[in-house]
Amino acid sequence: MIQFTSIPERPLNCREALMQVWADIFPGIDRVVLLYNHLNGDLGGEELILVDKQYRRRNVIGSDRLLRKDAFFDAQPGYNWIHKDQLPFEGEQQMPGQLKIFSEFQHVVLHIKMRFEDGIDHYFLFFREDQSNFGIHRIQGALDTGRKALIGSIVYRFVRTFYQTKSRDIQYIKQFTDVVKSVLNGKDDCNVSNEDEKRLWVSQWAEDFLVSLSDKHSVNLQISKSALEKLISCGSFKKAKEALIKAAGLVIMLNTSANDDKDYIIHSQYLNLGEHREHTPNTSSENFKPKGRLARTKSLLDNLEQAAAELYSRGDDITGASVGQMLKRPVSAPAITDALRKNSERILRLLNKYPDQWPLIREQFRPLVNLVEKSVNMRGVG
Repeated sequence: MIQFTSIPERPLNCREALMQVWADIFPGIDRVVLLYNHLNGDLGGEELILVDKQYRRRNVIGSDRLLRKDAFFDAQPGYNWIHKDQLPFEGEQQMPGQLKIFSEFQHVVLHIKMRFEDGIDHYFLFFREDQSNFGIHRIQGALDTGRKALIGSIVYRFVRTFYQTKSRDIQYIKQFTDVVKSVLNGKDDCNVSNEDEKRLWVSQWAEDFLVSLSDKHSVNLQISKSALEKLISCGSFKKAKEALIKAAGLVIMLNTSANDDKDYIIHSQYLNLGEHREHTPNTSSENFKPKGRLARTKSLLDNLEQAAAELYSRGDDITGASVGQMLKRPVSAPAITDALRKNSERILRLLNKYPDQWPLIREQFRPLVNLVEKSVNMRGVG
């Protein structure tokens, strides 16, 4: 018979990660059993079971010969619905011919077979007959053959995608960790090559990941050199991935162009690799010395950028009201909008002449973004 032990803490692989989410996918599911063969041939697995309205997980320790010889473990990837009496464990099983003619409605165990490493992982999902595990209340009747075929197909595709994605992430994490270790532990005569290896890996990963994000959002995402350097300096794959996802979302949100061919550039200031975000306003440049009213307009933009940078470092939203309160002499949001309107011509001249200046307020400060968009629209009408 199968014996169970508590599950020790260890890094999650595809199997363990999936076992953590079954209860969220199918609320109230009675039980999930995972069985697989270790690379050394020993049987292993896990069980998730609902006890007193709480889920418990435990390891399966198996040397049950029935499990080794049963036809289930010679199967190919796929899925099928089985009766509880057909399980390859826990007591005597009935042969298919012994089942009653109307027992199809009692086939409420979904058997998912998924290839992993050198073998097949077997998931047995114990559903209720009333469909309540699928978030459907007040349902009449049991799961019929058509619904089960649809559910089985969807769940199988989900597991396959989950395995593919999780395996890719695990591979990236391992590669990233190995590269970082080689850099930290490398000798002086090989530091250059190790650093080059790390840079190449991060560059290739970022490019590959942005391609998948671009396909997902139907845009063309690119990363700037400074942003790539920031990713390369990050020591955590998970943190780098999360930051890149958030930065991509921010760029897509801020971009108002309808031109599908336009590149959406992720700049370094969009990457938040920690709780405290750093941004140094780029408000000075060689030979950047306007005079008179143009100088006062430049000072206005500098002050707005400085205030926006302070908000950005705190993780706060860059709004008219918040920026106004961060200025040395606090002003209201309407006052800022009015100042931008009165100096709009000079502001546009400065923005066009110095495209690398004031990156935060160009992209994230809505009053200035609106001013630029209005100017573009006016030129289009003209």
